[in-house]
Amino acid sequence: MTIIGKWRISEMDAWDREAIGLVGPAFIEFQGQGGQLHFIAVDGWMDCRHGQRSGRSYVDFTWEGNDECDAASGRGWAKLLKDGSLSGRALTGQTFGN
Repeated sequence: MTIIGKWRISEMDAWDREAIGLVGPAFIEFQGQGGQLHFIAVDGWMDCRHGQRSGRSYVDFTWEGNDECDAASGRGWAKLLKDGSLSGRALTGQTFGN
C-alpha cells in the first residue's frame, strides 16, 4: 500500500467531527513530492518527503496556506498503519486518520 492519494480526515485532537468538515469535506492528499490539505477553514499546499519507517510508508511534510484568509503554515508527518489507515500529526497538534 502507498500513502499517495487523497485521505479523509476523520478525527483531530482539538475539534469534533462536525467542526472538521465545517467548510467542505476535510482531507489530506499526497501527490508525489507535493499535496494539499483542507479542514475547517484551513487550506494548504504541501512539500512532501516520502520514506519508510519500520517497513511502512511514511511522509514528512511542510505546508503553507491560509486559515480564514490569514497566512498559515506548519510541519507534520503521516504513516500508513498495518490496517491500511493513515495516522499522523501536524506540529500544531492536529491529527488525522482515513
